[in-house]
Amino acid sequence: MKNLFLALILLTLLSSCDTKSISTATPIPSTIGTRISSSPANPITTTATKTQKPTHTRSAKSSPTDTDIPSATATIIVKQKPSPTVFVVVKEYLDCDLEEMSRICNDEILQLEFEYPSEWGVIQTTFREGWKSGYLYEYSFQNEDGNQIGGIFAGGRSHDFSEGRGSFITDFKGFASDYTPCQGTSAIICYEIKPGIIFEILASSGTAMCDPGPGHIGYPKAVVKINLPENEKINGFVFARKILSTDLRNDLGAIIGIKDHGIIMPTNCTDKSIEAYDQKITEIADMISLDSQTTQNLNELFELVNTLVYK
Repeated sequence: MKNLFLALILLTLLSSCDTKSISTATPIPSTIGTRISSSPANPITTTATKTQKPTHTRSAKSSPTDTDIPSATATIIVKQKPSPTVFVVVKEYLDCDLEEMSRICNDEILQLEFEYPSEWGVIQTTFREGWKSGYLYEYSFQNEDGNQIGGIFAGGRSHDFSEGRGSFITDFKGFASDYTPCQGTSAIICYEIKPGIIFEILASSGTAMCDPGPGHIGYPKAVVKINLPENEKINGFVFARKILSTDLRNDLGAIIGIKDHGIIMPTNCTDKSIEAYDQKITEIADMISLDSQTTQNLNELFELVNTLVYK
Protein backbone atom coordinates (compact mmCIF):
# COMPACT_ATOMS: atom_id res chain seq x y z
CA MET A 1 0.00 0.00 0.00
CA LYS A 2 2.86 2.33 0.80
CA ASN A 3 4.43 1.58 -2.57
CA LEU A 4 1.18 2.35 -4.34
CA PHE A 5 1.00 5.71 -2.54
CA LEU A 6 4.57 6.59 -3.60
CA ALA A 7 3.81 5.61 -7.19
CA LEU A 8 0.85 8.00 -7.29
CA ILE A 9 3.03 10.87 -5.98
CA LEU A 10 5.65 10.10 -8.64
CA LEU A 11 3.06 10.16 -11.45
CA THR A 12 1.74 13.49 -10.20
CA LEU A 13 5.22 15.02 -10.27
CA LEU A 14 5.87 13.69 -13.79
CA SER A 15 2.65 15.18 -15.19
CA SER A 16 3.47 18.64 -13.76
CA CYS A 17 6.98 18.85 -15.22
CA ASP A 18 7.58 21.54 -18.00
CA THR A 19 8.72 20.20 -21.35
CA LYS A 20 11.68 21.75 -23.10
CA SER A 21 12.63 21.61 -26.79
CA ILE A 22 15.85 19.91 -27.67
CA SER A 23 18.32 21.53 -30.05
CA THR A 24 17.86 19.20 -33.02
CA ALA A 25 14.79 19.72 -35.21
CA THR A 26 13.50 18.76 -38.59
CA PRO A 27 14.03 21.73 -41.01
CA ILE A 28 10.94 23.59 -42.14
CA PRO A 29 10.19 22.76 -45.78
CA SER A 30 11.47 25.47 -48.13
CA THR A 31 8.14 25.61 -50.02
CA ILE A 32 6.39 27.44 -47.17
CA GLY A 33 5.90 31.08 -48.03
CA THR A 34 6.93 30.63 -51.67
CA ARG A 35 4.74 32.71 -53.99
CA ILE A 36 3.20 30.76 -56.84
CA SER A 37 1.95 32.67 -59.86
CA SER A 38 -1.67 32.01 -60.66
CA SER A 39 -4.55 33.64 -62.44
CA PRO A 40 -6.94 35.76 -60.31
CA ALA A 41 -9.79 33.38 -61.10
CA ASN A 42 -7.90 30.34 -59.77
CA PRO A 43 -5.67 31.31 -56.84
CA ILE A 44 -3.44 28.40 -55.81
CA THR A 45 -3.54 27.22 -52.21
CA THR A 46 -0.29 25.62 -51.09
CA THR A 47 -0.35 23.05 -48.30
CA ALA A 48 2.88 22.38 -46.41
CA THR A 49 3.59 20.23 -43.39
CA LYS A 50 5.73 21.57 -40.58
CA THR A 51 7.26 18.99 -38.25
CA GLN A 52 7.41 20.22 -34.67
CA LYS A 53 10.57 19.86 -32.66
CA PRO A 54 10.77 16.55 -30.71
CA THR A 55 10.58 16.93 -26.93
CA HIS A 56 11.62 14.84 -23.95
CA THR A 57 10.74 14.80 -20.28
CA ARG A 58 12.70 14.11 -17.14
CA SER A 59 11.45 12.64 -13.92
CA ALA A 60 11.74 14.47 -10.62
CA LYS A 61 14.84 12.45 -9.83
CA SER A 62 18.20 13.29 -11.37
CA SER A 63 19.08 10.14 -13.29
CA PRO A 64 16.21 8.54 -15.19
CA THR A 65 16.50 7.47 -18.84
CA ASP A 66 15.42 10.16 -21.35
CA THR A 67 12.14 9.29 -23.00
CA ASP A 68 11.42 10.75 -26.51
CA ILE A 69 7.85 11.70 -27.14
CA PRO A 70 6.75 11.06 -30.76
CA SER A 71 6.83 14.31 -32.75
CA ALA A 72 3.47 15.84 -33.63
CA THR A 73 2.67 17.44 -37.00
CA ALA A 74 0.76 20.63 -37.80
CA THR A 75 -0.71 21.45 -41.22
CA ILE A 76 -0.02 25.02 -42.36
CA ILE A 77 -2.25 26.46 -45.11
CA VAL A 78 -0.49 29.16 -47.11
CA LYS A 79 -2.95 31.03 -49.33
CA GLN A 80 -1.04 32.62 -52.15
CA LYS A 81 -2.04 36.08 -53.36
CA PRO A 82 -3.26 35.93 -56.95
CA SER A 83 -0.99 37.49 -59.52
CA PRO A 84 -2.01 41.06 -60.48
CA THR A 85 -4.27 41.22 -63.51
CA VAL A 86 -2.30 42.14 -66.60
CA PHE A 87 -4.13 44.74 -68.68
CA VAL A 88 -3.22 44.67 -72.32
CA VAL A 89 -3.30 48.26 -73.54
CA VAL A 90 -3.34 48.71 -77.31
CA LYS A 91 -2.35 52.17 -78.53
CA GLU A 92 -2.24 53.00 -82.20
CA TYR A 93 -3.08 55.77 -84.62
CA LEU A 94 -6.43 55.60 -86.34
CA ASP A 95 -6.50 54.94 -90.05
CA CYS A 96 -7.45 58.32 -91.54
CA ASP A 97 -7.01 59.98 -94.93
CA LEU A 98 -6.03 63.64 -94.91
CA GLU A 99 -8.16 65.83 -97.14
CA GLU A 100 -7.75 69.56 -97.70
CA MET A 101 -9.57 70.66 -94.55
CA SER A 102 -10.50 67.41 -92.86
CA ARG A 103 -9.58 63.81 -92.10
CA ILE A 104 -11.75 60.85 -93.11
CA CYS A 105 -11.36 57.96 -90.68
CA ASN A 106 -12.30 54.29 -90.72
CA ASP A 107 -12.60 52.77 -87.24
CA GLU A 108 -12.65 48.95 -87.29
CA ILE A 109 -13.50 48.60 -83.59
CA LEU A 110 -16.53 50.92 -83.77
CA GLN A 111 -17.38 49.82 -87.31
CA LEU A 112 -17.85 53.50 -88.16
CA GLU A 113 -16.57 55.90 -90.77
CA PHE A 114 -16.55 59.63 -90.06
CA GLU A 115 -14.91 62.94 -90.98
CA TYR A 116 -13.55 65.60 -88.63
CA PRO A 117 -11.71 68.95 -88.97
CA SER A 118 -7.98 68.53 -89.66
CA GLU A 119 -7.19 71.23 -87.08
CA TRP A 120 -8.17 68.70 -84.39
CA GLY A 121 -4.91 66.88 -85.19
CA VAL A 122 -4.41 63.13 -85.51
CA ILE A 123 -6.16 60.48 -83.41
CA GLN A 124 -4.31 58.06 -81.17
CA THR A 125 -6.60 55.28 -79.90
CA THR A 126 -6.40 53.37 -76.63
CA PHE A 127 -8.20 50.05 -76.21
CA ARG A 128 -8.08 47.99 -73.01
CA GLU A 129 -10.11 46.01 -70.51
CA GLY A 130 -11.80 47.78 -67.61
CA TRP A 131 -10.15 47.41 -64.21
CA LYS A 132 -13.11 45.34 -63.02
CA SER A 133 -14.96 44.32 -66.17
CA GLY A 134 -15.79 45.25 -69.73
CA TYR A 135 -13.85 47.34 -72.26
CA LEU A 136 -12.69 50.93 -72.65
CA TYR A 137 -11.96 52.69 -75.95
CA GLU A 138 -10.58 56.22 -76.02
CA TYR A 139 -9.41 58.79 -78.58
CA SER A 140 -6.65 61.30 -77.96
CA PHE A 141 -6.44 64.16 -80.46
CA GLN A 142 -2.78 65.13 -80.87
CA ASN A 143 -0.80 67.77 -82.72
CA GLU A 144 2.31 67.14 -84.81
CA ASP A 145 4.50 67.05 -81.68
CA GLY A 146 2.38 64.30 -80.09
CA ASN A 147 0.84 66.65 -77.49
CA GLN A 148 -2.84 66.34 -76.73
CA ILE A 149 -5.11 69.06 -78.07
CA GLY A 150 -7.28 70.33 -75.25
CA GLY A 151 -11.03 70.76 -75.23
CA ILE A 152 -11.87 67.79 -77.49
CA PHE A 153 -12.88 64.41 -76.06
CA ALA A 154 -13.99 61.10 -77.55
CA GLY A 155 -14.42 57.64 -76.13
CA GLY A 156 -16.82 54.86 -75.27
CA ARG A 157 -17.39 51.75 -73.17
CA SER A 158 -19.00 48.33 -73.26
CA HIS A 159 -22.31 47.63 -71.47
CA ASP A 160 -20.52 45.86 -68.60
CA PHE A 161 -17.63 48.29 -68.18
CA SER A 162 -16.63 48.96 -64.57
CA GLU A 163 -13.58 50.46 -62.86
CA GLY A 164 -14.80 51.49 -59.41
CA ARG A 165 -14.07 55.21 -59.81
CA GLY A 166 -15.83 58.49 -60.54
CA SER A 167 -17.36 59.05 -63.96
CA PHE A 168 -15.78 60.68 -67.03
CA ILE A 169 -17.60 62.35 -69.88
CA THR A 170 -16.58 59.45 -72.14
CA ASP A 171 -17.98 56.75 -69.80
CA PHE A 172 -20.92 56.14 -72.13
CA LYS A 173 -22.06 52.49 -72.36
CA GLY A 174 -24.88 52.94 -74.83
CA PHE A 175 -28.59 53.30 -74.16
CA ALA A 176 -30.82 50.76 -72.46
CA SER A 177 -33.18 48.85 -74.73
CA ASP A 178 -36.19 50.77 -73.32
CA TYR A 179 -34.51 54.18 -73.52
CA THR A 180 -36.68 57.16 -74.46
CA PRO A 181 -34.59 59.93 -76.09
CA CYS A 182 -33.76 62.78 -73.70
CA GLN A 183 -35.99 61.49 -70.90
CA GLY A 184 -34.46 61.89 -67.44
CA THR A 185 -31.35 63.66 -68.75
CA SER A 186 -29.51 66.36 -66.79
CA ALA A 187 -28.54 68.14 -70.02
CA ILE A 188 -29.61 71.77 -70.46
CA ILE A 189 -30.25 71.00 -74.14
CA CYS A 190 -31.05 67.56 -75.56
CA TYR A 191 -32.54 66.24 -78.77
CA GLU A 192 -32.29 63.24 -81.05
CA ILE A 193 -30.37 64.03 -84.26
CA LYS A 194 -31.22 60.67 -85.82
CA PRO A 195 -32.16 57.24 -84.38
CA GLY A 196 -29.46 56.16 -81.94
CA ILE A 197 -27.64 59.53 -81.97
CA ILE A 198 -28.34 62.13 -79.27
CA PHE A 199 -27.05 65.70 -79.04
CA GLU A 200 -26.68 67.26 -75.58
CA ILE A 201 -25.22 70.34 -73.97
CA LEU A 202 -24.01 69.62 -70.45
CA ALA A 203 -22.92 72.15 -67.85
CA SER A 204 -22.27 72.21 -64.12
CA SER A 205 -24.50 74.43 -62.02
CA GLY A 206 -23.08 77.33 -60.03
CA THR A 207 -23.26 75.20 -56.87
CA ALA A 208 -21.32 72.37 -58.55
CA MET A 209 -18.71 74.82 -59.85
CA CYS A 210 -18.15 76.07 -56.30
CA ASP A 211 -18.07 72.57 -54.80
CA PRO A 212 -17.18 70.10 -57.57
CA GLY A 213 -17.71 66.40 -56.99
CA PRO A 214 -17.42 63.17 -59.02
CA GLY A 215 -18.41 63.51 -62.66
CA HIS A 216 -17.84 67.27 -62.66
CA ILE A 217 -18.60 68.74 -66.11
CA GLY A 218 -17.42 72.33 -65.61
CA TYR A 219 -18.13 74.90 -68.32
CA PRO A 220 -20.69 73.96 -71.00
CA LYS A 221 -19.71 71.14 -73.34
CA ALA A 222 -21.48 69.81 -76.41
CA VAL A 223 -21.77 66.02 -76.54
CA VAL A 224 -22.84 63.65 -79.31
CA LYS A 225 -23.78 60.20 -78.00
CA ILE A 226 -23.77 57.30 -80.46
CA ASN A 227 -25.56 54.10 -79.53
CA LEU A 228 -23.83 50.89 -80.72
CA PRO A 229 -25.97 48.05 -79.32
CA GLU A 230 -24.72 45.40 -81.77
CA ASN A 231 -21.01 46.11 -81.44
CA GLU A 232 -18.97 43.22 -80.00
CA LYS A 233 -16.75 45.38 -77.78
CA ILE A 234 -17.97 48.98 -77.46
CA ASN A 235 -21.69 49.70 -77.06
CA GLY A 236 -21.65 53.47 -76.77
CA PHE A 237 -19.32 56.21 -78.01
CA VAL A 238 -19.26 59.99 -77.59
CA PHE A 239 -17.64 62.97 -79.25
CA ALA A 240 -17.51 66.03 -77.00
CA ARG A 241 -15.89 69.42 -76.93
CA LYS A 242 -15.82 72.65 -75.02
CA ILE A 243 -17.97 75.13 -76.89
CA LEU A 244 -17.66 78.55 -75.28
CA SER A 245 -15.40 81.15 -76.78
CA THR A 246 -12.69 82.57 -74.52
CA ASP A 247 -14.63 85.83 -74.04
CA LEU A 248 -17.88 84.10 -73.13
CA ARG A 249 -16.09 81.70 -70.75
CA ASN A 250 -14.36 84.63 -69.03
CA ASP A 251 -17.66 86.46 -68.61
CA LEU A 252 -19.29 83.38 -67.13
CA GLY A 253 -16.44 82.59 -64.76
CA ALA A 254 -16.20 86.15 -63.51
CA ILE A 255 -19.69 85.88 -62.02
CA ILE A 256 -18.42 83.45 -59.35
CA GLY A 257 -14.94 84.94 -59.09
CA ILE A 258 -12.95 82.62 -61.37
CA LYS A 259 -9.84 84.47 -62.52
CA ASP A 260 -7.47 81.72 -63.71
CA HIS A 261 -9.16 79.40 -66.18
CA GLY A 262 -6.27 76.97 -65.99
CA ILE A 263 -7.24 76.34 -62.37
CA ILE A 264 -10.98 76.73 -61.82
CA MET A 265 -11.13 78.11 -58.29
CA PRO A 266 -14.19 80.29 -57.60
CA THR A 267 -13.75 83.03 -55.00
CA ASN A 268 -17.29 84.41 -54.98
CA CYS A 269 -19.74 81.64 -54.10
CA THR A 270 -22.54 83.58 -52.46
CA ASP A 271 -26.13 82.57 -53.06
CA LYS A 272 -26.60 85.65 -55.21
CA SER A 273 -23.57 84.94 -57.44
CA ILE A 274 -24.52 81.26 -57.85
CA GLU A 275 -28.03 82.28 -58.89
CA ALA A 276 -26.57 84.76 -61.41
CA TYR A 277 -24.27 82.04 -62.80
CA ASP A 278 -27.18 79.64 -63.33
CA GLN A 279 -29.17 82.41 -65.02
CA LYS A 280 -26.28 83.02 -67.42
CA ILE A 281 -26.12 79.31 -68.26
CA THR A 282 -29.84 79.44 -69.10
CA GLU A 283 -29.24 82.43 -71.39
CA ILE A 284 -26.45 80.55 -73.15
CA ALA A 285 -28.76 77.59 -73.68
CA ASP A 286 -31.53 79.82 -75.03
CA MET A 287 -29.20 81.80 -77.30
CA ILE A 288 -26.42 79.33 -78.05
CA SER A 289 -25.14 81.36 -81.01
CA LEU A 290 -24.02 84.25 -78.79
CA ASP A 291 -20.83 84.67 -80.79
CA SER A 292 -19.18 83.29 -83.91
CA GLN A 293 -16.59 81.10 -82.16
CA THR A 294 -19.17 79.30 -80.03
CA THR A 295 -21.30 78.73 -83.12
CA GLN A 296 -18.32 77.35 -85.05
CA ASN A 297 -17.47 74.94 -82.23
CA LEU A 298 -21.01 73.57 -82.34
CA ASN A 299 -21.11 73.38 -86.12
CA GLU A 300 -17.94 71.25 -86.19
CA LEU A 301 -19.67 68.62 -84.08
CA PHE A 302 -22.81 68.71 -86.23
CA GLU A 303 -20.74 68.32 -89.38
CA LEU A 304 -18.98 65.28 -87.88
CA VAL A 305 -22.34 63.68 -87.08
CA ASN A 306 -23.56 64.27 -90.61
CA THR A 307 -20.60 62.29 -91.98
CA LEU A 308 -21.15 59.21 -89.76
CA VAL A 309 -21.54 55.98 -91.72
CA TYR A 310 -22.28 52.64 -90.03
CA LYS A 311 -20.31 49.82 -91.65
